Amino acid sequence: MKRESCKVKELCEFIWHIEEKYDLFNLKIQDVYIWEYIRMQIYYKLAATAGILEPPGKKVSITDRFKIFFCGFIYTINNNFFTLKKSDLIFFSHPRSVLVDNEYIDIYSEYLIREKQTEQRIVDFEADYQGKHIRKRTHKIHRLDWIKQLVYLKYFLVRKKRVLKQHEIDIIQAVENEIFQQYGIKYALVNLLESKLKLFSIYYSIYTKVFKRVKPQSIYIVVAYYYAPIIKAAKDLGIKTIELQHGIITKYHLGYSFPKLEKPLHYFPDKIMVWGHSWKKIIDYPIASVNILVDSFRYLEQKKKQYETLRKIKNTYLVLSQTAISENIAKKILDNLDFFREKKIIYKLHPSEYNNWHENKHLKELKKVLNLEIITNQKELYYLMSTCEYQVGVFSTALYEGVEFNCKTVLLNVQGIEYMEDFKNVNETIILK
Repeated sequence: MKRESCKVKELCEFIWHIEEKYDLFNLKIQDVYIWEYIRMQIYYKLAATAGILEPPGKKVSITDRFKIFFCGFIYTINNNFFTLKKSDLIFFSHPRSVLVDNEYIDIYSEYLIREKQTEQRIVDFEADYQGKHIRKRTHKIHRLDWIKQLVYLKYFLVRKKRVLKQHEIDIIQAVENEIFQQYGIKYALVNLLESKLKLFSIYYSIYTKVFKRVKPQSIYIVVAYYYAPIIKAAKDLGIKTIELQHGIITKYHLGYSFPKLEKPLHYFPDKIMVWGHSWKKIIDYPIASVNILVDSFRYLEQKKKQYETLRKIKNTYLVLSQTAISENIAKKILDNLDFFREKKIIYKLHPSEYNNWHENKHLKELKKVLNLEIITNQKELYYLMSTCEYQVGVFSTALYEGVEFNCKTVLLNVQGIEYMEDFKNVNETIILK
């Protein structure tokens, strides 16, 4: 393939091309289908390096890593292998929290947990977020800091061990060359695979023991494409795995889209719970239709009822920022100043931007030239959607939610707008070039 423009669509097509050319889904190393495990990481890494998407956040310094590591010891006193109890259901909740009614929760799993715990024994496996746990929970939780620390220690002992054979290295280097020819990026894919194979084995071993101790019937996971070794451990023990939808699902989301796949995946969850019938039909999932369960986004439904009496404020525009393209969003608004002048702009930051938005030079410039209010968590997103006439974004999941609050939509034509092809087909939109 020749080098293409830096767009999400072209990147996905390139990845599908190399998957087919090198039969990557059948690449089995050390009993691990390694491409299936690292596919999303490859996508995000290439997207960031090629300038398609921005990196997902600042790199954590070595000093901060050590701080997080040692702070985690506090939680291991009451949360470790020996404190695990038998439960019917395990939830792997999303580590990021949202402030709802003065309480920090995971909006994707919290309400389902509340329903399930009335009839079954549940445990919520809670990972830290940036080294912290800020939720005050009413249900049973088990913090996973001890597992993170155990993984660090086990990996340190095997970090220098070589696991790849020469014929495997040859295949991987051929893929590296394809990436270089396409994007001019020298990607140390061999080193990544060496590291990921060791981590897969470590996680698989730990969670096999954890699941044998807890003996759950089912496991619910948010963002399942990062949990391959955990899903394999569950499957090998006959435990059902169910993913909870957490965002947009499209043919350009490589966590769900496998257009050239000919055989079943090994680390995909057994079932997915989606937010409505339209989400069930939006793509061809890599599992049978009967295993795509139509549910609801409970958090959204509750907020629609809470704010149903609010009125829209004319000529207000709610900008939905996104970590991966935050600077591009602000720059595109700068490029369309004439459209936004004389309008009230509410600029809603993504939670990961709360502490560093001042580094976004385009956003700082916008604040000088527009009637703009920057919002972190002072006001709830759905409150803002209930009161703003328009919403502005690129491919945020929140755009779908804004339609539920009768927001008119303005899309910014920057990287990632390809995700919204199906959205544009069923919703009237203004597109700013």
